[in-house]
Amino acid sequence: MGQGIFGTGAVCSDEAGTYIGVLAVPGKGYLSPQTCEFLALINGLHFFLQAGFSHLDVEGDAQNIFAALASNQEDVSSEGALVDESKVLLSRF
Repeated sequence: MGQGIFGTGAVCSDEAGTYIGVLAVPGKGYLSPQTCEFLALINGLHFFLQAGFSHLDVEGDAQNIFAALASNQEDVSSEGALVDESKVLLSRF
C-alpha cells in the first residue's frame, strides 16, 4: 500500500491585501487534518521568520487550532508538541 500524500501552505499579504509571499510544502504520510493545519502554521511561521517579518497576523478557518493556541492548559493530545512549537514561534513576532 502506498504512502498518503498531503500538502501544507501559507500565504502572506500586506495591509492592502497585496500578496508578498507564498509557501507550499508537500509531504508523505497519513496525517489528521488538524495535524496538517498545525504543520501549515509551523512551516509558514518558519518561512516568515526567515524572510525577516517582524509582525504577523495569522488567519485561518480551523477554529480548533486557534482554540488550542489560546488555551493556557497543557495539550496532552497527539498534537500537543505541535501546539507548543506553534506558541513558541508565534511569540517571536
